[in-house]
Amino acid sequence: MNPAVALGVAAVSVLAGLLVLRAGQRRIGWLLVAHGVCFGALFLTSGTSTSQSGMVLDQVAAGTWVFIFLWLVLVAYLLPDGHSLSPGWRRRMLIGLVGVAAFLVGSAGDADGFRETHGGTDPPLALVPVPGFTILGSAGLALTVFLFFGAMFAVRARLRRSSGDARLQLLWLVWGATSLPLALVLAWVGHFALDDDALVIAVALALAGVALPVTIGIAILRYRLFDIQLVLSRTVTYGVLVTAELSLYALLLFGVERLLDSSTAGGVLAVSLIAVAAQPAYSILRRRIERWVYGYRADPAAALRRLGASLESTDPLRVVDTITASVADALKVHRV
Repeated sequence: MNPAVALGVAAVSVLAGLLVLRAGQRRIGWLLVAHGVCFGALFLTSGTSTSQSGMVLDQVAAGTWVFIFLWLVLVAYLLPDGHSLSPGWRRRMLIGLVGVAAFLVGSAGDADGFRETHGGTDPPLALVPVPGFTILGSAGLALTVFLFFGAMFAVRARLRRSSGDARLQLLWLVWGATSLPLALVLAWVGHFALDDDALVIAVALALAGVALPVTIGIAILRYRLFDIQLVLSRTVTYGVLVTAELSLYALLLFGVERLLDSSTAGGVLAVSLIAVAAQPAYSILRRRIERWVYGYRADPAAALRRLGASLESTDPLRVVDTITASVADALKVHRV
């Protein structure tokens, strides 16, 4: 990765962390600072060494790539108030951190991996027999993956219980997280389709390193900057639509070229079908996603029909409860 890009990403994250620290969120602020420092250090010191001291450092730091994401994952467990959702979630987070430590130790003892990256040279530190490190590293990697994916469920659980400003702050985090699949797609395109194009891969890494720290900083400092619910719904709508259209285009192009041995016919057919299907698909996606975010606010008639159906089947003594529950469900609010 270009050193200037790595330094820029690191500086943005550190600056966001310092601003969050100034706002009083010490845990989240320090985690953002740690993300920036580790991101810059890892990409500025990437590569293999040939000196004895350099190879020792390479061996010890073999698994430190997890720090590119670790600090942001921990922020996801703690946002918006700097505390975990419950003691149970705190225990899950601690178990995952133990797994990260085990993975780091196991990676340092992976002699075969060291030889692959250093031209067959044996690792300078002979610690314990390799099978022990293999088991430790594999178990640690499994717990690290558990920690990473657990963050999504932690945010989901907190979203279900949150309302008002806390919910808006969490939605900023969710919106920032949409940058990760985009960065992954860019990295795949740069690697597989463009033969490891340095610029595309650098953009993907920069996007993955900057988007979340910036949105986390906004979630703490300026979460009312604009209507994040609307922005999130539009982002998901267009993201799903573009992904589906590109996938359909590639599938049709490949299939028709195999059947008719003509890439031109495949391209014409793919473009024609996408042109016909784009508008109906957009309308369906927008309606579904906005209903997921806003409920039935944009369709009062449907909300009234649902309310009428609920009242027809309810106990007359529970009419008020039924009405309030229906309104809360229709408007996606937690209290009525």
